[in-house]
Amino acid sequence: MSRASSLARLLPLTILLAGAPAPAAAYEKVPSRLARLSQAEAIERIRVREMQDAPHVVISTKKVWDRGRTVDGVHVSDVHLRAMVDRVTGSTRWELWHELDLYDAKREITGLSYRIDGRMYHANLLRTETSDELCPSVDGPATACHVRVRSVFEIPERVLQRVAESYQPGNEQYWELHFSDREGKDIKAGLAPVEAAGLLSSVQHLRCQGIASC
Repeated sequence: MSRASSLARLLPLTILLAGAPAPAAAYEKVPSRLARLSQAEAIERIRVREMQDAPHVVISTKKVWDRGRTVDGVHVSDVHLRAMVDRVTGSTRWELWHELDLYDAKREITGLSYRIDGRMYHANLLRTETSDELCPSVDGPATACHVRVRSVFEIPERVLQRVAESYQPGNEQYWELHFSDREGKDIKAGLAPVEAAGLLSSVQHLRCQGIASC
């Protein structure tokens, strides 16, 4: 059995809550079908990537659910968590990834604010990546050109711990996220707390398997 499949963890469940500048377009809660997912269903969801020459092991929640949503010509294709675990020391950088598929629009995500214990905090932007513009061929259907923009933010471990502590099976409350662009427009999204709980548990298990002492 691979290390990835043997991780003892909860389901990292991410649910996108909005893809439009207007916060009113957002979901107000995690859908009950997702909130009811069991721990047994969770075990295979987090992905662990180990490359022989890489200094870090990457633990990602990207594949846990199809969370895309298109609103007003902007497709928010993914919001997920990643942990970059040092192979020697076990020290970890915690990241939140945000991906936009843009059609006939030029937007750059420059900020992330999140709510913890009723207060808003800001995350550090690590990097932004933009793909080459993909346009249909002359003979193809009349569709807009497409650009994918990926923004990566650093999240403190203590924040993820607080989010994880709020997890309860069946709870439909989400961790509220607000992404902003250069024009000051807001894209509201969110993560179910079980994702943070699952990622923290996965990293701890990996450390105990030999990367570093528990």
